[in-house]
Amino acid sequence: MMSNLVAQLGTLLLLLLSISGTEAHRPHLDDGTHVSIANAWEWPDTSIARILMTTQDCPSLPVYTKITITNISTPVAVSIGIPNITTLYDYRPSLWFIGKSVVVPETYQTDGDICKQGLLPNATGLQPRVPRGFNAVEYPAEASSLFRGFSESDLISGYAILGANITVSAPGDVFVVLQPTEHRRARTWIAVGRDETPDPNEVGRASEVDEHAWFSSTSTPLLGSMCVPWGSMQ
Repeated sequence: MMSNLVAQLGTLLLLLLSISGTEAHRPHLDDGTHVSIANAWEWPDTSIARILMTTQDCPSLPVYTKITITNISTPVAVSIGIPNITTLYDYRPSLWFIGKSVVVPETYQTDGDICKQGLLPNATGLQPRVPRGFNAVEYPAEASSLFRGFSESDLISGYAILGANITVSAPGDVFVVLQPTEHRRARTWIAVGRDETPDPNEVGRASEVDEHAWFSSTSTPLLGSMCVPWGSMQ
């Protein structure tokens, strides 16, 4: 599934207006085990600005997170981005919202719509699984530019590449999924929330050492490097 260019431009504008910088977000570190709806990482209070730091390895797998929405009058803002590492500047994953009450935009194109136009849908084989009866909306970042940078210190800086609002018709769970579009070693953050009130003692936050290491380009194998050919991984 893909959204059209107008929707992508709208989400970029949304992110500029709603996200003031991830340096004020409370950091959480993904442990690499949240690879399905059944074991999705659950966001704590989403009124608080938070960032989940994820790592894509070989083979690359989607990262599943879950937001429980009780107030449907206020959309939940979500953004994704990368650390300031030159080998990741061209890395472009997709962002998905999956849920029974997720509102699908009127201009949204399904795979069937795309095929009718003679175009190819997202067919990487890395798409998240959508349960029967659930709605799913994909926001691809493939056409996005690195458009918003942030820097907290010499050790923590990065770029946002995409943002979107979760809109629902009824309270319930929404799965926010980060989908790689290629088998490649990378790091990607997901950010939610607006309240940047600091709380250094909150349980579950990543340590300062973990956060600095995640934003560092030091890695073996090199971040940004491709995995073995896709055919040999199937």
